[in-house]
Amino acid sequence: MDGKIEAVQSRLISTEPTIIFATLADGSTWPSWAPLSSFRLESEAQGGGEGVGAVRAFNTGVTRSLEETVRCDEPDVFEYRLLKSKVLHVRDYTAKVSLTEKDGGTLVTWTGSFQPLFPGSGWLWRRIIGDFYRKALAGLDTYLTVEVNQSKD
Repeated sequence: MDGKIEAVQSRLISTEPTIIFATLADGSTWPSWAPLSSFRLESEAQGGGEGVGAVRAFNTGVTRSLEETVRCDEPDVFEYRLLKSKVLHVRDYTAKVSLTEKDGGTLVTWTGSFQPLFPGSGWLWRRIIGDFYRKALAGLDTYLTVEVNQSKD
């Protein structure tokens, strides 16, 4: 039987951590850089906005997932947990995006952990989730490069 599985992807992005964190914390930006088609804020955090306790809905074009923000330690860590998804056949899914200043940029590390619903499927979900992280990080890098360059003009 599969135990807790972890998927990890990292990317060095030449943008400061505060800007990257603000982008992660703003769900409306995600469809611009991640493999997602839309975003909707289902419910705000207790203090308003997308802080801890906020529930965010993302669509991929095929399905919708609900995620709750569980940690917002600006500019170092953004963390969420999956509340509902009809496509991801996993349970206890949590993801943490850590930001560390490095070499004049920011090392962004996206780590997710979960338990597969079906024994023996952990390797597949690690690959699928890791691929999502890889694409999201590449998209985030491109998005921020364009956004930061446009704001300098």
